[in-house]
Amino acid sequence: MSSSGVSTFDPEVAGPRQVELHVMSGCDNTCIACWNHAPQIPVRPRNPEERRGPMPLDAIERLCDDLETLGTKTIMLSGAGEPFLHPKIWDVIKAIKSRGFELQIVTYALPAKTRYRELTDLGVNKLIVSLWAGTPEGYARTHPGKSPETFLEIVSMLKDVARYKKARASEFPKVDVFQLVCRQNANELRELAQVGFDVDANAVIFDVADIIEGVNDDASLRAEDYFRLRADFPRLPLEPIAAFSENAFFEPKAERYFHHVPRGFPDEGSRPSREILCAAGMPGSLRKKEEFFYEFDKAFCADCGRKSVCPVDQRHGMLLLAKTQVFGLDRLKLKIAGQEDSTDFAIKPLVDAIPCAIGYTFSRVNIDGSVKLCCKSYGIVLGNIFEQGFREIWTSHEYKRMREHALNSKKSAPPFVKVGCYRSCDNLEMNKAFARPQTR
Repeated sequence: MSSSGVSTFDPEVAGPRQVELHVMSGCDNTCIACWNHAPQIPVRPRNPEERRGPMPLDAIERLCDDLETLGTKTIMLSGAGEPFLHPKIWDVIKAIKSRGFELQIVTYALPAKTRYRELTDLGVNKLIVSLWAGTPEGYARTHPGKSPETFLEIVSMLKDVARYKKARASEFPKVDVFQLVCRQNANELRELAQVGFDVDANAVIFDVADIIEGVNDDASLRAEDYFRLRADFPRLPLEPIAAFSENAFFEPKAERYFHHVPRGFPDEGSRPSREILCAAGMPGSLRKKEEFFYEFDKAFCADCGRKSVCPVDQRHGMLLLAKTQVFGLDRLKLKIAGQEDSTDFAIKPLVDAIPCAIGYTFSRVNIDGSVKLCCKSYGIVLGNIFEQGFREIWTSHEYKRMREHALNSKKSAPPFVKVGCYRSCDNLEMNKAFARPQTR
């Protein structure tokens, strides 16, 4: 175990760093590649263990009490359903934040539209917004039955969140835009990245739709889609911060930055250059490329009629370009390197090379109370919080056996061969982050 970096980890004392908690099974959206609510699924959610009402608030509070004693840092509300449809979601948020947890919520955002200010006021740390589109038309394609205006409503809400954060001098909630690439949006790769800038997102996260035969086949990429994506990669206005190499597999930071020329500037939306023009036509010269600092004439700025709305620091005549982090592009490159059939095992070298420490760092609690090892281990049940406390489950012999099995076994062996680790690993980034120290 020492080679994995977990030799000093004691599950009797320390709990998972992050717990993914499913609080709702229902969803009123129609994401075309969703495993549980894709429009073509006859009975939704597809997974029987997710077919029950909202998780009771008292059960969530008991779980939080256990996780607090175990030192868990982060709770992520996610799962088959939309968390903001839980009838007591704001009480759930208060219960989690009152115990000092970092709170992340996976959502399509719109159900929180009328109460978006409370996201900041209650201290929600992050929204992971499942968008899957860069244009109104793309949203209608990736969400059958939804209108293009739905996309505009979501974008408008996220801009409201950004404005309210600024007014309250708060960085929370940070917003990550999750873009799942599929047949219906493969023609708008640049727009998928650009929308992150438009809503002042902290990050844009890319991945490829994980296809289950007979469930979400409609979203499967075709040969022409792979060709288009490969051609569009060089056109993304991104600045690399790390070379694409084997060592980068272990790097948990963003693979790219997307720097933003401010709105209203003539070069808005373009890649930064050595000189940019402000909205009044004054050129600013690049002074520090690593952070994209530009210097403008201070005397001109002092007399400018736009200074009340200009992002340039009037006192110093300096402008620091904002930036959105971009994750998943290198992994996306791997998955689209060939044709459809090659993507099933495109990440196999990464999965084999990176120790799976997920049994030490993460746990998942389904809406039926079942506790799972990771995001994809549907058939591996380690206990149930409606029957036992989470601490009892976490420190059990079965959990210990399974976490060591995950750490030391090839994923081609049972029970992981049924999990499909080589096809798609939702916890890969967490394992990369955990493995990072041993790459130095």
